[in-house]
Amino acid sequence: MWCMRLLYLGAPRLNDDISLYGNDVDTIKESIANGRSGQMPAFNGILDEGQIKLLTAWLSQ
Repeated sequence: MWCMRLLYLGAPRLNDDISLYGNDVDTIKESIANGRSGQMPAFNGILDEGQIKLLTAWLSQ
């Protein structure tokens, strides 16, 4: 739900063609797990490794 709020507020998507950090699978996973520059919260510890992998796979489609 947090990410949907961020998108509503104009935060960048993780899986579009224009990305500050890249849009490959490893970069998306890194963004989810560790957050980005205080703009996206880190979900490592909130989501387990399996959940992060599933979310990464879904976003990289």
